[in-house]
Amino acid sequence: MIDSKQTSNILLGVILDVSSSMQRNWNNHDSRKVPPVEIIRELLNKRIFEFQNDMHDSEKRDDTEIFCLGMGFKTFMHMNNEDISYQREHGMGPNTKRLPVHHLVCDLLALADIVPDRDKLVDLQEQLNKRWQYYAKDIMEHSTITESVGENLRSHIQQEMYQSAIRRLRRGWQYKLSQIEQQNSLPDWLAKYAQNYAVGRERKIAKVSFQDSQSYVNDVIKDTKNNFEQNASTYIHIIQNCLENFIEEYTHLTLKALTLGFGNSELVETLDAETAMVLVAQVQSELALEVKKNINLIMAKHLAHLEISKLSIGAHINNQKARNLTERCIAKHGWDIIQPLIETTIYTIFLEKFEKQIEQDFPYWIQLASMREVTRPIRQITNILPLIQTEHSTADKIMFGGTPFALALDKAAIRFIDPQYQENAKVLIIISDGEFFQSSSVVATADLLKKRGVKIISCIVANHDLRTRFIKQSPKNWPEGATQMLEIASDQDNLLLPPHIELTDEKLCIQVNHSSIINDVLSTFLN
Repeated sequence: MIDSKQTSNILLGVILDVSSSMQRNWNNHDSRKVPPVEIIRELLNKRIFEFQNDMHDSEKRDDTEIFCLGMGFKTFMHMNNEDISYQREHGMGPNTKRLPVHHLVCDLLALADIVPDRDKLVDLQEQLNKRWQYYAKDIMEHSTITESVGENLRSHIQQEMYQSAIRRLRRGWQYKLSQIEQQNSLPDWLAKYAQNYAVGRERKIAKVSFQDSQSYVNDVIKDTKNNFEQNASTYIHIIQNCLENFIEEYTHLTLKALTLGFGNSELVETLDAETAMVLVAQVQSELALEVKKNINLIMAKHLAHLEISKLSIGAHINNQKARNLTERCIAKHGWDIIQPLIETTIYTIFLEKFEKQIEQDFPYWIQLASMREVTRPIRQITNILPLIQTEHSTADKIMFGGTPFALALDKAAIRFIDPQYQENAKVLIIISDGEFFQSSSVVATADLLKKRGVKIISCIVANHDLRTRFIKQSPKNWPEGATQMLEIASDQDNLLLPPHIELTDEKLCIQVNHSSIINDVLSTFLN
């Protein structure tokens, strides 16, 4: 029994089964479309946080320590033959074999330390994006046009059309007749005709010059926006081709360093300025060629329309200057679309490469976590098990393997019998369906732990209700898993529990298909 009057130091161990059989046996009464391991993960984290918040009420709890093991993880091992003759190593080249391993025991606290959390990744990505934009600023400024090129173009076309048309009008005989000072020297009808013609023609020239110059600029801008937006996929493809290889290699190295414990600021500094600027210049150069193509297409179309407007009033325009201003107008509005697209695409590439790299690295992280042994004061726990299914969609690739219970129990035993925890009260919670090979050594280890004072609580996951049929020695028709979980559980030993938690006769063995029962178990043994 755990007697809080005798000791305030508790060593709590959790063995969580994430094997393939757990998917079959978890009859999910929580009505949530997530794997059982995700529900258990949320529950464990929630209960630990609640326990931490309660610590200030009792100094006795301050020394509680915890470890958490997951059994049933999967990974891949890369095997490569090595020639080590003559005391030298010679790699055998492309003969590397990738072999699946389905029976790993993973230290979940170690895994939580290794896997970057979402907030840290988002912060890193944002810092990288800012650093990249900083390096790209000077180069991309060459494509930035700040002046009001549209107004400049409109003003030029309006003035050119109006002034040239007026000059031509005033050279005509009708206008000259209207300017004869002594109108009585002309027949009334001719004098009136000349006056009306001159006034009407001037009004038309002014109107057409203003309206057509405005329409020309509006149509050029509208056509430019439509054209560049329709070709966005082409620009994205160019950016990706220029940057993908670099970003892929960079994210691989950065993510590896991040999982080793290096900080975001350190990693951002590794983004080489010279390399980044070379790549940005390449992006800018290739996009500039695409912009030039679009400029020529758009300009040819609208200059032809401008010719029609000129003929309607007999105007003449400096074609070269009009072309230059039109080209600059198209370039400005085109780059105004492309530049935000560059920033968004680069950020997206970083994000996608990080996600892809996380998915690729998870099996390796599982290997690392299986080699570590972490036992930590409960007040220092931030996360027992990282979010896998919803964040990285890799749960089926790294979990749901076999059930190496003997190895998990051995790893737990090593910690429980460590001399530094000799005076601690000890509790081991096993959450499993019991579908594992149980050798005589497993039973022997469990019995030795119980003799050392370790309370083993078996939390059974089964696909139908067994609790009402539990007795100390299970019937022959019981599922083998439930029988095994019952056998290794500690005696009840008059432990006070909430009345709705159903136990076997004198055994700490509980069916926990509903998350609320697991919560009650954790609450009982933590409190």
